[in-house]
Amino acid sequence: MRCIYWEVWNEPDMDRFWSGSPEEYFNLYEAVARALKEAAPEHLVGGPAIAYDLELPEKFL
Repeated sequence: MRCIYWEVWNEPDMDRFWSGSPEEYFNLYEAVARALKEAAPEHLVGGPAIAYDLELPEKFL
């Protein structure tokens, strides 16, 4: 079986890529991850892929 990985947005900690708040990103991530898992349960959802904010993943969890 082929495994497909999804990343929900790229570097949401950079204003160049994301203009919303961390909470808005977390809400987007949850909605996208749920929709992907419903449509294709065998796919994997990763992230967040960060550029510099090392605290973002901790807030995310």
